[in-house]
Amino acid sequence: MIQNTCKKEECLFWGLFDGKCPQHFINTFYPNGKEDEKYEVEDCAPIRTMLMIKELHDRLIGTQKAFEEERNKMQEILKPINDFVGMVKKLEQEKRKEIDDASTI
Repeated sequence: MIQNTCKKEECLFWGLFDGKCPQHFINTFYPNGKEDEKYEVEDCAPIRTMLMIKELHDRLIGTQKAFEEERNKMQEILKPINDFVGMVKKLEQEKRKEIDDASTI
């Protein structure tokens, strides 16, 4: 479950602003969409932002890894096709050369 990130006893702003820290906010969640089950989390905006950035960074790394794995699989699948296309082009060039040589004689 999500935990509070506000550290009132360690926060300089909390003491300076008499308990009205400008970085403090309360998130309210309603699990399963039921209003009678209310869950509140006291957060510090900078700390929560850094935690969210870390989570997004981790997800991005995972997405990049999955993308690279799929790219590598696709390259394995396409290699025989590309080899075949290369052979066809080479044969086509040889045939053209034979036709050109035959027509110049």
